[in-house]
Amino acid sequence: LLFLQLQDKLRRTERGHITQVVPLCPQCTEEKGILKPDIVFFGENLPEHFHRQMTKDKDDADLLIVIGSSLKVRPVALIPNSIPSHIPQILINREPLLHMTFDV
Repeated sequence: LLFLQLQDKLRRTERGHITQVVPLCPQCTEEKGILKPDIVFFGENLPEHFHRQMTKDKDDADLLIVIGSSLKVRPVALIPNSIPSHIPQILINREPLLHMTFDV
């Protein structure tokens, strides 16, 4: 049942993006809530949880892998320079990032 509810929510959200109609939450009663994908749009702030975890986890990482990113948007662009230099960093990208240095 939970899977079917999630599938229905995803279909409504997708339909709204394709038709450019803002999908509204069918369960909200007073003010209709907007359904949106679980992503951060350009210009939105990252959740506070991201910053707390980054501070907490950066010294414990074994490896950093960057895949398909220009690393031009902060705060994510700061991650490679935030982790200790002894942690290996791998870049998987179509184009090199001339403003960054990776091990591979």
